[in-house]
Amino acid sequence: ANGAKPAPFAPAMEPEEWSEAVGVKLTDAKVRTIHGADIVATEAGLQPALQTEYFAAWELEDRPRRICLLTMDMTEDYRPYVGYLNDNIAALQSAFRSKGLPVFTSNWIRRPDDGLYGALDRFYGSAGVRSRENPTYIYLENGTLPMKEIAPTGEEIAAGLTIKSSHLSKFADVDSHGRSTFLLKLRALGVDTLVIVGAWSEDCVAATAFDAVDKYNLDTVVVEDAIGTATPTHFPAIKAM
Repeated sequence: ANGAKPAPFAPAMEPEEWSEAVGVKLTDAKVRTIHGADIVATEAGLQPALQTEYFAAWELEDRPRRICLLTMDMTEDYRPYVGYLNDNIAALQSAFRSKGLPVFTSNWIRRPDDGLYGALDRFYGSAGVRSRENPTYIYLENGTLPMKEIAPTGEEIAAGLTIKSSHLSKFADVDSHGRSTFLLKLRALGVDTLVIVGAWSEDCVAATAFDAVDKYNLDTVVVEDAIGTATPTHFPAIKAM
């Protein structure tokens, strides 16, 4: 029966509307058909003439939920870039704790000499390590520690609600049996809804959010004014999520 209801998404946008919304210039607004697709030309290449923005059809209040908060990679090394988020994150942590809801904290732990090597290392290469510009790694002595304003409590540490992570997706850190340590903890707590705050918008936040929804069937909320990054891709990342 629900399938007969009108879609709750935004109506399809004409080329002039969506091109202005994303800041892409139309170079030819005349609609052409190529292999059955109606397209227009932009400075970034061909695009569908009609485009639609989609968003979640559910609301948090729709059903009873077992919800938790994940504060992601807000370490001392990243304070110069995302420290401004601390007040918003601290307020959310306080709200969750006051209701007895789980608050997880992840720390990015990659170091230039950690002996690990993977696709991220190949992507960023070896340049910029000495100047501390290579974003793969943590450099300060205390750089992997969470910022003190939003650090986990002693009770959360004792309960195992901290994640030392070397992967963008916090579901990708595994135990000796190849099982996601974060997922095991969520399952043990009966969590079905994940709220994400922290850094970086286009990397760890996006990777974790997409895994949560697509691989692990978790309703997921990314708090727009409590995530950040050090690149201009913050805003496209928010739009994508």
